[in-house]
Amino acid sequence: MLSWAKHAILKPPTEEEQALMEPEELLTVYQNYHDAIKKAESDPYRYGIVLSNWKRMPELFCK
Repeated sequence: MLSWAKHAILKPPTEEEQALMEPEELLTVYQNYHDAIKKAESDPYRYGIVLSNWKRMPELFCK
């Protein structure tokens, strides 16, 4: 069984979803999941998760 890092927004696939995946596909999902978390932590400006409300901020600041 894989150990998935906890994240406030990103959620790993459920055990049922993992069981339906081919091993190579599961490994790719696992690597992409953890890469996304590492990138967001190391460079949140470029790789952080943009919440839908944040997209309105530039127009609000320009008023």
